[in-house]
Amino acid sequence: VDRSWFGHTNGVQRIEKKMKIDGVLNELCWYNATVFTNFIQIEPDIFKPSTTKSELYFTYDSANIYLGGKLYQSNKTIAANNGRKDDLKTLQSDCIIIGLDPLNNGNSAYTFVINPVNAQMDGTIDMVGNFDFSWDAVFISQTSIQDDFWTFELQLPLTSINFQNKDIQTWGIMFSRRYANNQEKSINQLVDKNFPFRVSDFHKITDVRGLSKTKNIQSKLSKFSSTFSFFYIYFLPFKLF
Repeated sequence: VDRSWFGHTNGVQRIEKKMKIDGVLNELCWYNATVFTNFIQIEPDIFKPSTTKSELYFTYDSANIYLGGKLYQSNKTIAANNGRKDDLKTLQSDCIIIGLDPLNNGNSAYTFVINPVNAQMDGTIDMVGNFDFSWDAVFISQTSIQDDFWTFELQLPLTSINFQNKDIQTWGIMFSRRYANNQEKSINQLVDKNFPFRVSDFHKITDVRGLSKTKNIQSKLSKFSSTFSFFYIYFLPFKLF
């Protein structure tokens, strides 16, 4: 099925049917998902369009956030190992990094990393793009590798994150891709080349509505200090991403 026209970029529609998470983007719910396709390089040719096509999706229901992606590349070029959770080597493989700011305050964000064989990482990002992978979430993901692309689906329960207590909300979101075969890093929105993961520069998803906060939220975003900076990762001799 050709999904090149899936979704939209102005707001998001809530779905009513819970998805089956199997790594294959064949549910009708993805047709109404918010889609991100115009990726910009961070390396090696900063601000130029990505050399490979990426399609990333966001949707939600009353209890979960759903994230999906279709990442185009020959399966012969895929570089990925299924290591332990939060293994920094995952950032050296083909992978997708997701940043999510449900409070929309630009101070901090949740982050999730998935590679083609479903190695997982999760953590937090501070306002300027420093990563901390000590935070753990409850979420489900699956991947699928085809001849010319790989896909993923991720289900994040709302009880795993903190979000606004409003009827209608705006969230910040960011997707970044590492394409190992070309040593290429790209992002869906690049404002400042020195701080590509600055939370206030995340893309805005509007019209998120109908979410109810519960008392059993497992983790709240807070300010933290970290020397694990996205900027420094890019320029260390041993590059993690």
